[in-house]
Amino acid sequence: MKRFVISATLIVLLAASAGSAASLKSMMMVGPYAGYTLGLSGFDDYEDEFIKTSYGPGINFGGNFHYGLNEKMMIGGEIYFQSFKAEAESKDPNFSQVNYSESESGTSFLFSALYAMSYMQRAMLLLNAGAGLYDGGSDSDIGFFGGVMYQRMLKSTMSLYLMARMHFVMASETFMMLQLAVGLHFWLGNTGAPMEM
Repeated sequence: MKRFVISATLIVLLAASAGSAASLKSMMMVGPYAGYTLGLSGFDDYEDEFIKTSYGPGINFGGNFHYGLNEKMMIGGEIYFQSFKAEAESKDPNFSQVNYSESESGTSFLFSALYAMSYMQRAMLLLNAGAGLYDGGSDSDIGFFGGVMYQRMLKSTMSLYLMARMHFVMASETFMMLQLAVGLHFWLGNTGAPMEM
C-alpha cells in the first residue's frame, strides 16, 4: 500500500507542474467501468487453532455521470457494485467437513468530484474523490474514497479511462479497499471532450 501511495503522490506532483489550456465547464460525461477490488485492512486472512478464513480479490463494476462546474472541476454521482469471495477451512480434525466458500456482494451509491490536474495531447489526468453509502440498504455504511483517473481520447465524443482509488468504509471496523478499474466515458453535447482543444 505504501508503494501505491508514493506512486500516486509522485503522479500528482508531476501533474501539478503541467499547464492546462482546456476547460471542463458545462461539459457532461457518462460511462461504465469494471475492474478488481483488493481488500486491505479489514480483509486480512484470519487464522487460529480452529479455523482459517481467507478473502480473494473481488470484481467491481458500475457507472458514473459528471457535469463540469468550472474550468477544472466536475461533480456527479456513481453506482458501484462489487463482489468478493470468502473461504473458511476448519483445522480441527473432529470437524473436518466444516468448510465453506461463498461470494459476498454489495451496491454502493456515491457522490463523486473530479479535478483536472493536467491536460496532455489527447489526454488528461484528474484527481477523484467522494463519499457515500456502501452496501446500500438498511445496513449500509458511510465511507469515502480518493484516487486518480487518467483519460485518453479514442474519438471526439469518447474516451478510455483508467482509475485507481482507495475506499475507506466506516463499518464496525474501518475497511480499506484498493480499486483498480478501466472504463469508457461518453461526452455529451456538441463540443466533445476537452482533450481535443
